[in-house]
Amino acid sequence: MHGGDIYRQAVSHDFSVNVNPLGVPERVRTALQAAIGRVEEYPDPQHEKLVHALSETLGVSGDRLLIGNGASELIMAICHAVRPESAMITAPSFSGYRAALHAVLPDSRIFRYDLCGEHAFLPDEGLIAAVLEKKPELLILTDPNNPNGLLVPSELLARLLDACEQTGTLLLLDACFMELAVRDGDMPCLVLRDFPSRAPWIELRAFTKSFAIPGVRLGYAVCSGRALADRVRRQLPEWNLSVFAEEAGCACLAALDSLQDAHSLILRERTYLSRELSAMTGGSGEKPITVFPSDANFLLLRYEPDVCWGRAELYRTLLDRGILIRDCSDYEGLGVGWYRIAVRPHAENELLIRAIREVTENTERRDIKSEDR
Repeated sequence: MHGGDIYRQAVSHDFSVNVNPLGVPERVRTALQAAIGRVEEYPDPQHEKLVHALSETLGVSGDRLLIGNGASELIMAICHAVRPESAMITAPSFSGYRAALHAVLPDSRIFRYDLCGEHAFLPDEGLIAAVLEKKPELLILTDPNNPNGLLVPSELLARLLDACEQTGTLLLLDACFMELAVRDGDMPCLVLRDFPSRAPWIELRAFTKSFAIPGVRLGYAVCSGRALADRVRRQLPEWNLSVFAEEAGCACLAALDSLQDAHSLILRERTYLSRELSAMTGGSGEKPITVFPSDANFLLLRYEPDVCWGRAELYRTLLDRGILIRDCSDYEGLGVGWYRIAVRPHAENELLIRAIREVTENTERRDIKSEDR
């Protein structure tokens, strides 16, 4: 189950999808409108205009770049290109990784490395040891991780690449939320480009989140070398990008400065949401909500009454009020009572806080009975 299911729900405020809270930049809207004049043309199958713009922006050669109809298409293409008989994923993380691996090789061995909730689900030294022990052909790591939003420490990532070099493991780093990750006002750039390692790697990015255009479907990837990029590119269909997507992508790259305003809002509003949620008390005086630290534009939280009662009370109660949050019970390593909320503009965040406060203050914790389990 993904966020954004507004088609089968009566939703007025969507906190389930983690896109730029400032919305689509005006120049991107203009580019999309102008692209209507090109609908009678086939798109460029080589995406030359967008590849050139990305190459100039990122400082990498165009033959190392892959362009996809969203990051999901690229994940599937990578799995088809590599066809790993063994892979390692962390939990909790995006469920699409396992789905793509099983779609390509149903018998593929998938090693799951559980991240520790007591350490805010941050990757640790144990992951390095697991790679050295299991020697997976493919390691998939999300940075910042979804659903908790923490950035992977650069020193740990460097050591992880060294481990991958020893084991011959391809590292797929899903950094689709990176442009909206902000820690003390800094904006991370391309993560893996400057690491001195001979391990093969692919860094995945998406315009979807950064510029609030999930309906356009536009992602890209940077590969450690040309041969690896060519291998994956052969798995992509021709004309996988519309003229709308290519024009939008070029406009997004010309609007990178607009992300600074988004960062300021995210840092301010993430602090507000975390503070207000952490301070809430239930009808019996207990604190029912645990908020996990995040560097991204979303927060992971645990709502204790759900865990005790055995049902997704908070999700359904908010949905009755037209507010959609992400129920994380389907994430491996989580379960009932876990939720993710996006950072939105202040007026919407205030509305969410008022709604959750009403739920918590009217909630009385019950004794756990067998029928509640």
